Amino acid sequence: MERIEVYPNVSSDFTIDFLVEGVRIQLRFIYNVESELWMINSYKELDNDIEWNGIVVKEQYPLTYGLSVSIRGTLMVGKTDKEVADTIEYNTFGNGWDLFYLTPAEFEAWEDAHGLQ
Repeated sequence: MERIEVYPNVSSDFTIDFLVEGVRIQLRFIYNVESELWMINSYKELDNDIEWNGIVVKEQYPLTYGLSVSIRGTLMVGKTDKEVADTIEYNTFGNGWDLFYLTPAEFEAWEDAHGLQ
């Protein structure tokens, strides 16, 4: 499992770029004040013609589950600070709830543990 830096800031709309499995990915996150949740407004693979929009960021759930993407692993937000709430809040994304890349083997183990395979 690899942590992907999400820097806490005062913006409810920010973009990060990173590389996993040789695939350059760009994620644009937005915070929906009405629903009080973080969303991936845009998932793009920069070297491929793959783009997804409107992905809700759920705690401990694979963000790319069921989507047609190039990576075989997945992205997941996990709790890294036991002092923060059990749900991702505006100020805890990147500061107690962090973004991770799970390898294909880690993702498969997660699927087996949750009966999704």
